[in-house]
Amino acid sequence: MLRFPAQDYARRAASDWVKRWPNTAKPCLIITGPLGCGKTALAAEVCPAGSAWLSGLKPKLERSLSRVRGAASMHGGCRFSCVVVDDVDACGSDVRAVSALAALASSRTVPVICTCADGYCAGLKSLRDVSEFARLPRPPAAQLASALKLLGAPNPEEL
Repeated sequence: MLRFPAQDYARRAASDWVKRWPNTAKPCLIITGPLGCGKTALAAEVCPAGSAWLSGLKPKLERSLSRVRGAASMHGGCRFSCVVVDDVDACGSDVRAVSALAALASSRTVPVICTCADGYCAGLKSLRDVSEFARLPRPPAAQLASALKLLGAPNPEEL
């Protein structure tokens, strides 16, 4: 994962939230930022091993959440160390799925980490009410260009 100094605050906030859970003020963490800023990579970096990764696709999300809730209630605790929902704003218009995710987070049976580009879209209100935020800024263009050069990417001016 490419690291930029401007991202350190969000990285620290996310890491601290994971370390404090379940003694956090809010039971869910939402990592937000512009497209391509490293939200999914940051979630992968801070979430514990054995986490359940769910996609933001509406029907799949609701079914997956019911399985996670079932595993948690069946065993008195969840077999997953964390539930990560990538691109949760993709299901923001599905109020039932977002409410189910907020209920899962509020139960504090398992930490819930979500990534999204727009944490303030109207459909995420019930989740936003129970969430802390870690905001990733857009990496500066000069730093991004030098990082891409290190990786061997072609110079955009030569294309």
